[in-house]
Amino acid sequence: MGLAAFVTAIGNVVYQLLTGAYINPLTHQPDYFLFLGPHNIFLTLFLLFCMMWVLATMKQSSVGQKIMLILTFLILLVLTAASEGGIYLIPMMLLMFVFKEEGQRNKLLIGIFVYTMILLALAISSYMQTPVNQSFYDYLTFDNEFMMVTVIPLIALYNGQLGGTNSKWNKYFFYLFYPIHLWIIYVIFYFVR
Repeated sequence: MGLAAFVTAIGNVVYQLLTGAYINPLTHQPDYFLFLGPHNIFLTLFLLFCMMWVLATMKQSSVGQKIMLILTFLILLVLTAASEGGIYLIPMMLLMFVFKEEGQRNKLLIGIFVYTMILLALAISSYMQTPVNQSFYDYLTFDNEFMMVTVIPLIALYNGQLGGTNSKWNKYFFYLFYPIHLWIIYVIFYFVR
C-alpha cells in the first residue's frame, strides 16, 4: 500500500511538472502544495492502516511505548486529515477498528449508518444556511461524503473470504489500474483544454 501511494505521488508530480498544473491560476505563481496532488487514495489508505496498526500495537505495549505510539497516532491523524478524503474516513476507520470482530458486524453497520446520516444532516443544514445559486441536487454532488452509506450492503454481504483467484494479477490489478486511469484522464484533459 505504501509503494502504491509512493508511485501515485510520483505520477502526480510528473503530471504537475509536464503540464504546469502546479501554477496557481489566480496568482500565476508556483503552488508547491499542489505537488502533494489530489487523487492519491492509496496515501490515505496507507495512513489509515498505519493508524490501525498503532491502535492494535498499543494493547500490548508498555507505558513508554504507549506514549510514543500516541504521538505517532497524532502525527498520522494530522497527515490523514490533510490527505484525500481523510477527515471523513478517520471515523470510518475507527468504526471498522472497534467493530472488526465477526460477531460485531451489525454494530459496524449501524455505526456507519448513523455516521453517514449525521453527514447527510450536516450537508442539508449547510445547504439551508448558505445562500447558494444551485439546486439541492447540485449541492449534494459536491457535499457527498454521506454517500459512504453505500458500503453497508457490501460489508453486510462480505463472507470473510478473499475474492478472486489469489493470483498476483488479481492482487495488484487495482494498484495499477487506479493511478494509470487517472493519468490517462489527466493527459486527455491536458490535450483537450
